[in-house]
Amino acid sequence: MRAGPLRDQIEVLEQRNTRDAGGGTTVTWEPVATVAGRVDPLTSRERMVNAQSQGRTTARVTLRYFPGLSVRHKLAKVETDSRRTFDILGVINPDERRVEHVCDVVEVT
Repeated sequence: MRAGPLRDQIEVLEQRNTRDAGGGTTVTWEPVATVAGRVDPLTSRERMVNAQSQGRTTARVTLRYFPGLSVRHKLAKVETDSRRTFDILGVINPDERRVEHVCDVVEVT
């Protein structure tokens, strides 16, 4: 895989559960790695639910191979002034060579 097309910084996020003083659990998503990648938009839909507009944007993220990457992780595209977070719907290891992953994702709003 050539590095040129992978112009974005993609964070791999992993869920962490921590106990608070009251005995409850707090869920946070913490970065475990930053890899080179690319986000390609696929679809965008908007619909009305209970008089409110709800949007759904899907994309395909191509990134350097990360051992153990699965739908239990999230991905975040880090930009200078913003951050976009994605739920992973599926992970593919093209050619089974452990060079890259291709993930179908939905943007978290």
